[in-house]
Amino acid sequence: MKKWLGYVVAVITAAIAIALISYAKTYSVLVDMVYPYVTRLVVTELSGYTGGIGLCIWQFLLFVIVAVILGTLVYMIIRKRGLGSYVRWLGWVLAVVCFLFMFNTVIYGLNKYASPLADDVRLEMNEYTV
Repeated sequence: MKKWLGYVVAVITAAIAIALISYAKTYSVLVDMVYPYVTRLVVTELSGYTGGIGLCIWQFLLFVIVAVILGTLVYMIIRKRGLGSYVRWLGWVLAVVCFLFMFNTVIYGLNKYASPLADDVRLEMNEYTV
């Protein structure tokens, strides 16, 4: 079981993300009632934490995650670990990728199934002349 725990975590997080997407497709009116406000609240909180930093924190975190993954792979190759260790390592890498997919879906991804912002704000689109 220890060898497959990463795969179990990956399947659970991917299933949660896929279930949220299918729920949003089916019940877009309910998603439209709640999700834009929740996502605004979460993004406002996240921007409060990351706004003072002078670099793109999310790209930096992605770079760190990729560097850690490659570093652990090189470490495992140097230490000449067995096949079971590679299977376990791949499961946890897949779990991290699935968690990031779920995090993106929860924070931003369901906006695709909400109505346009112009409908929410009730903007009127008129033709204009020069």
